[in-house]
Amino acid sequence: MLQLLWGNGLRRSEVVSLDLDDVDFSDRSLWVLGKGKSEKVRVQMNKSVASAVKEWLKVRVNYYEHKDKNALFICIGGIKRGARLTAQSLYNLVDRTSKAVGITKKMSPHRVRHSAITTVLERNNGNLRKAQSFSRHSDVNTLMVYDDNRNFAQSEMSDLLEF
Repeated sequence: MLQLLWGNGLRRSEVVSLDLDDVDFSDRSLWVLGKGKSEKVRVQMNKSVASAVKEWLKVRVNYYEHKDKNALFICIGGIKRGARLTAQSLYNLVDRTSKAVGITKKMSPHRVRHSAITTVLERNNGNLRKAQSFSRHSDVNTLMVYDDNRNFAQSEMSDLLEF
C-alpha cells in the first residue's frame, strides 16, 4: 500500500477501492477509479510496486475468510479480519509506520502522495504536464502548489525585493 501511495502517487481512496481484477501483472498496470471519476483509468506500476503487490498477494491468501473477496487490500486482524481495508485504516497504517521508522513529521497518505508528486517534479526538471499525468490531477494549475513548494518561489521572489 505504501508503495502504491509513493510509486504511483495514488490517493488513499484509490488504494482502498482497488479490487483484485484491477491488477494486471502482464503489463504492470492497475485500473484506478480516480477522484470524481465514473470510469477507471489505467496506471502503470513500476517494477518495485508490482513486486510489492505480488508479495502482498502471497500473504493475502492466508486470510481467506474474506468478507469482501474482491478487495485487493483487506484487514488481517481483529473483528474486521477479511473485510476491505478502510481509508481510516490506511491513514493509521501510514502514521504508525512512519513513526516506527523514525519519521517525526506527521505523515498521512496524502502527504506521501504530495511528496511523490513533488519528487516527480524534482526529477523531471519541473515538467508540469508529465507530473499531471502521474498525479491524474485534472487541472495543471493544481500542480503549481507542488512546484512552488519545490522551488520555494515565494521565498526567492521575496529575496529579490530585499534592499
